[in-house]
This record gives sequence, structure tokens and C-alpha cells, in this order.
Amino acid sequence: MWEDTFSFNELSSAVDEYYRKEQSDNAKLRIVENTVVQLAGQTTKKVVTENTANDEIGPHRMITYYVLKDGKERKRI
Repeated sequence: MWEDTFSFNELSSAVDEYYRKEQSDNAKLRIVENTVVQLAGQTTKKVVTENTANDEIGPHRMITYYVLKDGKERKRI
């Protein structure tokens, strides 16, 4: 797990760029949802990815929320 501090717009752009690169590098990765939502009264970025790779984990979906903490955006895994 890692955390970095961003403004929401910087975070949103960085998240979008990260997933664009991940999807282009990995044909098995598909972005199912990439939205801004309210979670417990906070503006968050929700990204749902689907990986169809048949590896040790197998096909799976991962949901990642990027949430506000102490006035800054932080990535939470």
C-alpha cells in the first residue's frame, strides 16, 4: 500500500492516466467503472477494474476508492 497527497483534480487526472497506461500495457485489464461518487458524504473517485488473466489469482475485479483525508486526497487500497 502507498499513499501520496494530491488535490482532487490532480488525483483524478493521475488516476485516469495510470489506468490508461495499465490498460494499454495489459490486454487482460479492463476498466469497468471510473467515476466520481459520494461515499459517506465525501467526494471520492471510484475505479473498478477487471482482470481476466488466468494466473494464480484467476479472473477477478478490484474496486479502489480514492478518498479525502485531512484536506488532501490520498490513494487507499
